Amino acid sequence: AAGLDGVEKGLVAPDPIDDNMYHADDKWREDHNIGTLPTDLREALDALEASEVMKETLGAEAFNIYLETKRAEWREHSMQVTPWEVERYL
Repeated sequence: AAGLDGVEKGLVAPDPIDDNMYHADDKWREDHNIGTLPTDLREALDALEASEVMKETLGAEAFNIYLETKRAEWREHSMQVTPWEVERYL
């Protein structure tokens, strides 16, 4: 659906970048108009919620149920204390 949306809007794919992105700093990425992916499920769900293409693709009811379910998963996950946190802070 995302690809078809791009075709319908006449979007053009950017030129490929052959540089090692692990060495790219914020300034370089900004100069090349390269964003970052969500760093966790919460950020990914925020991006999904902002996507009209995905809402239309899934249908409003399935879209909203999926978001609600995954946000509940995120809340449950964020309340967990991991072994790393116990080791680090206690």
